[in-house]
Amino acid sequence: MARFFGRVGYFSSIALAVEEVAKKNAVRVIPKQGQLKKALDQLNEEGFYADWDTFARLIKECGKTKALPEGILVHQHILRNTSKPQRFIQNLLVQMYGRCGDLKQARALFHRIDPRNAYSWTVMIGAYAQHGFDKQALQLFHQMRCEGVKPDKITLLAALNACANPSALAEGKMIHDLIVKDGFNLDIVVGNMLVKMYSKCGSIDDSRKIFDTLSKRDMVSWNAMISAYAKLGQRKQALLIFEQMKQEGLKPNKITYISLLSAYSSPTDLAEGKLVHLQIIENLFEEDVVVGTALVNMYGKCGSLEDARRMFEKMPVRNVISWNCMISAYFQNGNGKGAIQLYDLMQQQHITPDRVTVLNMLDVYGQSGNLRDACKIFNQLPQREVSLWNALIGLHTQHGRWREALQLFRKMQHDGVEPDKITFVNVLSACSNLSDLDQAKQIHALVADAGLESNVIVGTAIVNMYGKCRGLDDALNAFNILPHRDIVAWNAMIAAYAHAGHGREALHFFHHMKSAGLEPDRVTFVSLIDACADIAALAEGKHFHMQVIEQGYEGDIVVGNALVNMYGKGGTLEMAQTMFEKLPRRDVISWNGIITAYAQHACCTGAINSFQQMQWEGIKPNHVTFVSILSACNHAGLVDEGYQYFLCVGANYGVQPTLDHFRCIIDLLGRSGQLDEAETLLQKMPFKPDAMVWMTLLGVCRIHGDVERGQHAADRLLELDSLNAAAYVVLSNIYAEAGRWDDVVKVRKLMADKGVRKEPGQSSIEVNQTVHEFVVNDRTHPQTKEIYAKLKSLTKQMKIAGYVPDTKLVLQDVQADDKEYMLGYHSEKLAMAFGIISTPDGAPLCIIKNLRMCSDCHMAAKFVSKIVDREIVVRDTYRFHHFQNGMCTCGDYW
Repeated sequence: MARFFGRVGYFSSIALAVEEVAKKNAVRVIPKQGQLKKALDQLNEEGFYADWDTFARLIKECGKTKALPEGILVHQHILRNTSKPQRFIQNLLVQMYGRCGDLKQARALFHRIDPRNAYSWTVMIGAYAQHGFDKQALQLFHQMRCEGVKPDKITLLAALNACANPSALAEGKMIHDLIVKDGFNLDIVVGNMLVKMYSKCGSIDDSRKIFDTLSKRDMVSWNAMISAYAKLGQRKQALLIFEQMKQEGLKPNKITYISLLSAYSSPTDLAEGKLVHLQIIENLFEEDVVVGTALVNMYGKCGSLEDARRMFEKMPVRNVISWNCMISAYFQNGNGKGAIQLYDLMQQQHITPDRVTVLNMLDVYGQSGNLRDACKIFNQLPQREVSLWNALIGLHTQHGRWREALQLFRKMQHDGVEPDKITFVNVLSACSNLSDLDQAKQIHALVADAGLESNVIVGTAIVNMYGKCRGLDDALNAFNILPHRDIVAWNAMIAAYAHAGHGREALHFFHHMKSAGLEPDRVTFVSLIDACADIAALAEGKHFHMQVIEQGYEGDIVVGNALVNMYGKGGTLEMAQTMFEKLPRRDVISWNGIITAYAQHACCTGAINSFQQMQWEGIKPNHVTFVSILSACNHAGLVDEGYQYFLCVGANYGVQPTLDHFRCIIDLLGRSGQLDEAETLLQKMPFKPDAMVWMTLLGVCRIHGDVERGQHAADRLLELDSLNAAAYVVLSNIYAEAGRWDDVVKVRKLMADKGVRKEPGQSSIEVNQTVHEFVVNDRTHPQTKEIYAKLKSLTKQMKIAGYVPDTKLVLQDVQADDKEYMLGYHSEKLAMAFGIISTPDGAPLCIIKNLRMCSDCHMAAKFVSKIVDREIVVRDTYRFHHFQNGMCTCGDYW
């Protein structure tokens, strides 16, 4: 018909014909029959003409049915007719793209509208709010007002819809004030939206206040108030409103029951939920698909799978949402097998899964760790939106598949899907666990490009990522960018310092947090306790322990584990044991903590007994457990026992041996003098030796004076890390002990040429909650005179008792007297002397050394402990030494 009129030139008749086609085919029939594209193809036929009203109807229908491909075809047809459509068509196109989820195109079209009217702004604000971009919606609302465009009632409703969480409460109240000012508050639709807005923002009191002041309440009003209480878990209040509604003569509709059912979400609510079900049956709503689905959902949340499945089977009609609720019920109640079987049945009945179905199944497969099937179901989808990518990336991150998570992120970008804040939080978490600083900076740049750097959730994840990658400056910069810093952000920064070994800075940052008016939570205490453990700040650690008790966190397993670790590293094994025994339950981290404490304190029997006990209690050891056990055997020189545990790692316990395990056993063999066996094991490892493994072999070569092997180990180590100061120092010492002074000079010159500096030996001791640090021949302390006088007196007493300085440790070509002098003022000796003059007689001393304690200082500490009748605890980089009455717990083996 249109073709005929077009040929004879009757344009008015063409318009009528096209309108008839649009009305009958495009608007009424085509959306139901899926023939919208076919009708659009007719528009492309020669001589076919459509007016703006026809286009408007087609655009509206595309938006209503979310038919994006067809909507794009309509848009293209319009552009072929004119480069600049009328404004009402432009507005409808923005609305269509927004409803279909293509916000990028909607935004681009919105910016081309000139001038924009209130409707233009409203549809763009509504598009943002519809898809959860609440911040952008509210920003656009403020921009609209700044440009002098007055919001109408529909605009205000769209802006209220964007106030969807507690952080938007202030914005919601501001919009409420505008509504009152413009006189819209008496409108029942606006009043109902205010009730909903305040409930979504968590202000149920404001929601109720609006409800109570409504001059007229319709069913929407009552349902909104019931829903508000239900969603906040206030079941009794929801039920009271429900009863009040019936008393005022209103009969509940299906929306009322759907809202009320959402209040029942735990096993204790089941009986009451069944009473509501009876009312639904009495009112003949049970067969309604939406009500039936709500009943399935209610029974699932209340833990009654049997009732949920019975209701599901009873439904005369089931839609995809019904299937989703039943699958979710199985998942929520830990029945993954049932969920998978139902999903298979769903496919057999040719029910097309939607986004929620896939999200549910990803949860099911993720719960069992079946990432392969999770990926399979994901890859079957023709279109994958950001929430689905987020779910799959999140699953890989949760299961420690961090590199795969990053690969999925790259594929998501390749597919043209824009990441949101949830995407970035998952990806940043993957980077954190990989400790890859370069990768971290690349992801950070993408976050900045997306404009999410100042978002508190994403920004905190950036801080956390840099903290774990030891990029403290970057972490601090990211922290400072945050406009609002909550307790989570502060915790991330404190943890960053603690993780990087900057315990003192972590404690200082905590005091800044307190000055900012924030109080510590459980996570804060864990980081602070860890910081105290690393710097052996036992007094401050005990102070935090008291605060933990006061706030009721001591029974928390994570806090308890941190306390076990702190007391173990702080030199008080007895307190570590006490805290371990007080734990209400123990996980593998708890057992690893106490085994490590025993190992560090040379209590091999305690470590082995704990290892056996953890297995009796059904806790499966992990790779960290075996590192601790091998370390315990190493400290005690138990070569045969250590080697047997090493062989058991993969064979008996299913733990994949790591470089750490090989390094422990190479150290154990080497220290016992079995250097050939140690080197052979190194060469046969299934991994390429890293710098730490070669450093281990180099260290045992020094102990046994194996120059040739030591030189080989140093060469391999420096190939991997040419700036490793320890490698040069140990090799130089090996040459010096062998009297090869020319080689010593060559090594030291090579260090100088490369700009490598030896880490200076440093010892610290805490007295009256103040940490005092010393280096060799240190004369910077205010009490230097008294310290040196005391050390001179102690040295005299030690010599009388039989102490002979071990001058062979001075690896310099100097006279014997000079060597003795150089030994006399090592940092740990200065710390001991200071501790003795600064604490009461008999008080124990705890000294932290940043390097391995030398044998001369070790011998001196034994003599001093007997002379002053004190326990002296020294924690070096290798272990704890407990000196008492002239003896050391290490048995001179370290």
